Amino acid sequence: MHVHLRESSKKGKNALTEVNGAETICAIAGQFAADGAGRPVGVGQNGAEEVDMRIDGQCHCGHVTYEAEIDPDIVSICHCKDCQRMTGSAYRVTALARAEDFRLTGGTPTLYVKVGDSGNRSLQYFCPICGSPCYRAGEGEDANEVGIRVGTINQRRDLVPKRQIWCRSALPWAMDITGLPSRDDE
Repeated sequence: MHVHLRESSKKGKNALTEVNGAETICAIAGQFAADGAGRPVGVGQNGAEEVDMRIDGQCHCGHVTYEAEIDPDIVSICHCKDCQRMTGSAYRVTALARAEDFRLTGGTPTLYVKVGDSGNRSLQYFCPICGSPCYRAGEGEDANEVGIRVGTINQRRDLVPKRQIWCRSALPWAMDITGLPSRDDE
């Protein structure tokens, strides 16, 4: 894993909260602070400067490939109903990158435009061959960041979500699956 420090112009009001043990912490999307240019700024645990991590990834079939620099402390779980439907699962896990730090390196993804309750358009990109959701982008003020789907990141084992959003829509069982019987394979 390649990391380097990046100086931020100012820290956001809401520093990231450390998760203690099994305690579940839910936050609102407003905990993503912004610097003077409107770009997301990560404040690491204990108020440390943000750290960039170079990542790469691909869809399931390998058609859509990308590389990016992300702040590994800005990884979140979204429990909203849209994310549940678009993933076919209980929630979506996303890592944020500044738009200028995200580059496609392979095939062109297909675009699906989802219009939110606010009227904002969310640009959802997925593989036209295997259908894997790869990333999302926005328009206007939201065009500064790309939300990369953690399951497509090759270094995903190094990424741990630091917050959850839209918890009011969470499926009741999704908040704690530690008691389920588990196996290392099928």
